[in-house]
Amino acid sequence: MNIIQSIHSELIKLKYAPIYWLIGFICFCCLAIIFTAHIVDINNAVSLGANPWHKMMHVYTGIMAIFISSPFIILLIGAALYIENQSRGWKQVYTIPKSRRYLLLSKLTAILLTILSGMLVLIPLLVVMGYIIGMMFPEYEFSYYAPPFLELLKSILLIFISLLGIIGIQFFLCLKFKGFLVPASFGILAFICGLILSTTNKSIVLLFPYGYPMIARDQGMFKVDKVGIEDLGPFTNVELYSIITFLIFILFSLIMETRKNIN
Repeated sequence: MNIIQSIHSELIKLKYAPIYWLIGFICFCCLAIIFTAHIVDINNAVSLGANPWHKMMHVYTGIMAIFISSPFIILLIGAALYIENQSRGWKQVYTIPKSRRYLLLSKLTAILLTILSGMLVLIPLLVVMGYIIGMMFPEYEFSYYAPPFLELLKSILLIFISLLGIIGIQFFLCLKFKGFLVPASFGILAFICGLILSTTNKSIVLLFPYGYPMIARDQGMFKVDKVGIEDLGPFTNVELYSIITFLIFILFSLIMETRKNIN
């Protein structure tokens, strides 16, 4: 079994109702919030004479980065690893004639692809919603301007990078605690703490990975001028910290599972 086949088999495992419902629910919530905001207060949501897609994109990235992406990650990883955690499934998985690191990295890759796909699927849905709003309010010229696909893609990829620290921590916790409740409860509580710390405009949030998606880029919802965000070219220092946190906790996960006695 090569790496592609292994990842494909892990993706097949993720094709069960809770994960599909979760992705669909997240997409619905994000689109419903943006659509309702435009319908209820279209005059403030869109400016006449300006590209309406840019403001919609900014609202979308803010909602996704601050309120939706972290709980989505926490619940999805818990649901994905619960497949093996129940009924001692890891014992059966580790009977496959492949190293544990190979199997864990295949599952991690499948989870990353699922998360990224769930975020990317919102791009065409967001564009369709924009054209629907344009049909309802033609004076705001959604059909006159081209949707900023590349900007949307870049924004989603940067949000995904800022989430890597949370992904690494939750992956580790779900392997450490063989159940759904403990990792999910810790993750949701940490998300709330990260949300609170992100509003303080203090550099202490740099030490808390659950706040990274909210401060990595200025979303216009919190003051972040005193946090200590530095532009390092393609990434900010916060996104770099997220990558480092991800690598550290994935390394911990691999070491822990390699040494685990499953007899």
